[in-house]
Amino acid sequence: MGNMVCITRQFGKNLPLNYTGNAHLVVLTPRTSLLSGENIKFDVFFVESGNPQKVQLFWKPLGKEKFKMVNAFRKERNHFVLNIPATEIAGNDIEYFIKGNSSANKELYFPATAPERGLTVTMLTTN
Repeated sequence: MGNMVCITRQFGKNLPLNYTGNAHLVVLTPRTSLLSGENIKFDVFFVESGNPQKVQLFWKPLGKEKFKMVNAFRKERNHFVLNIPATEIAGNDIEYFIKGNSSANKELYFPATAPERGLTVTMLTTN
């Protein structure tokens, strides 16, 4: 988002005020590790000119086959929040991906390799 503002300030004269590009998902600071007992939170921005339909998180303990699904909470029009409580993670390393449906019902994924390959979050141990 900051890059878009910077580019617009430098080169944005006579550009449209609304976003006109392809829809995509932006996840702010994807986590790669957690401390034991820590919840995981994802801030997801759906970049598109329309009103996105939904965002969902699919996650599972690493090595398991079946994903669990969490629906996102819409904080603002294109800003969604996803949470997994530490009690559900239960100290396991996890694999996840995020799926969003645009206003035109196009499915978008984060990371780009999803749903075939997601990202992992490992649990840190403190000694």
